[in-house]
Amino acid sequence: MPIEVHRLAHGLGAEVLGADLSRLEPATLEAIHAAWMQHLVLVFPGQQLTNLEFAAFSERFGALEVLGSYQGLDEYVDPACRGLMTVTNREIANEPSRTRAVGRKWHADRSFVPQAPIGTFLYCRELPDVGGDTMFANQYLAYETLSEGLRAALDPLWAVHDVLGRHDSLVKALSPEQVAIKRRMDPPTAQPVVRVHEVTGRRALYVSEAVTTRFVDMTEDESRPLLRFLFQHSVQPTFTYRHRWHVDDVVMWDNRCAMHLALADFDPRQIRTMLRTSVVGPVTGHFVDAAAGAAREAANELPAA
Repeated sequence: MPIEVHRLAHGLGAEVLGADLSRLEPATLEAIHAAWMQHLVLVFPGQQLTNLEFAAFSERFGALEVLGSYQGLDEYVDPACRGLMTVTNREIANEPSRTRAVGRKWHADRSFVPQAPIGTFLYCRELPDVGGDTMFANQYLAYETLSEGLRAALDPLWAVHDVLGRHDSLVKALSPEQVAIKRRMDPPTAQPVVRVHEVTGRRALYVSEAVTTRFVDMTEDESRPLLRFLFQHSVQPTFTYRHRWHVDDVVMWDNRCAMHLALADFDPRQIRTMLRTSVVGPVTGHFVDAAAGAAREAANELPAA
């Protein structure tokens, strides 16, 4: 039985019906990939998957990104699959979850490393009574609706992506020692301001309010006005889709051309839990400080690229 694909918003997003993600024929997988390239965000409602079945589905699109030890996230990683982690506001090991407030600013996942994931997958396990939504924004449209002159100016530029540049509550809660570890393990990375998608060939903006701090070879003061404009322009309502989660939803999105935002639109005393995987792609960036990058690769038990 062929899948059904229904658009969810003008900017991006589609719902896929008729697919059991625990067992996909090659033709169905090919149809899902084609829909992903077209719609950027795909929603699969009502999936009944084990943790490992969810991870196996994700792995059909590429090698899983392995997170954990050097980020201090071992308690959140499934020991049976180190590419599978839990994102929750539930206490972990009798401490507030380190993932309880992730994604509160617009971003593309882990653009602050040279080999950022091309795709991210979430599987909804628990939800508050209301809220817990996620928003997505089409960065093809963000680029294509700029003036010809500004597109030409942006095409050759690179920008600095810094995990400590986001100034969110999780970063502010870090001790000086933890900040030093994060700086050593994830030094700032330069990424192209305009990313060319290796499958579709389309150009997308690749900057975010969460981690982009300046343009390469410019100061933060010089960069701020244009970056502020790009941050605001890139998330116009016509470019966006707001996903209202249901338990057992699986959602996948393309980090090369879509940003997302986890909304704090729910009672934090209620539990929101997702399983998360991501798949790695090509190296697109490089460490701003080559020496810091070399030290990171030497010290990091996980590959940086």
